[in-house]
Amino acid sequence: MNDRGAGSRYERTFELSVPRERAWECFTDPAERSAWLAEPDEGTTDHYTTAGGTSGFSVAIDEVVPLERLRWTEHHAEPPGSIEICVVFEDAATGSRITVTQSRFGAIEDTHWQASHGGWDEAIADLAFYIRTGIRARRHFAERAATGLMGWQTLAGVEVAQVFPDGFGAQAGLLELGGAPIFTMAQVFTVLRTRRPGDTVTVSYARGEDLVTSKAALSSPADYPQ
Repeated sequence: MNDRGAGSRYERTFELSVPRERAWECFTDPAERSAWLAEPDEGTTDHYTTAGGTSGFSVAIDEVVPLERLRWTEHHAEPPGSIEICVVFEDAATGSRITVTQSRFGAIEDTHWQASHGGWDEAIADLAFYIRTGIRARRHFAERAATGLMGWQTLAGVEVAQVFPDGFGAQAGLLELGGAPIFTMAQVFTVLRTRRPGDTVTVSYARGEDLVTSKAALSSPADYPQ
């Protein structure tokens, strides 16, 4: 495991039990894409929204090869940088095989980069669930509370990289949140999805060589940059 970020490339290959035409439709038809991925803003084609509002980046479509390849770039203004996403569609014995590749350029921070990997993993799970059941679960975009901090995954667990002022946060590695032991960022988000902004929870974290336990009210995602 990379102890600082996750390199400059993410790749995930998975199979869906539908023809390639159906898989392509789920990525390119706005009505189908909205069942599992972010929706374009109304009246535009170059911005996406999340549950917390406009996500603060523009999207440029770079390449469209029908039923074979879709490639686009997310351009981030602060910090300046970009993430290129390429999705390749192939036939498979079970239906279709899809490979999602992300590459980052510029000053995309490690915390954002790791979060984007987890976001894709969750969105792919929502896509597979939608294909199997027809239900638009959109679990990745479920309302949740926030910690008011940015963290990255390390070998020892979750390390806090940035703490936003006036929010729920800590200054070092997060060990326990709401009574649940924390080893990964995914576990942090799982806990937050069971709580609401303003809920008071107990948090344990390491500060230097000391183990600190305290209570604080959870923040709202709307209070912080997306």
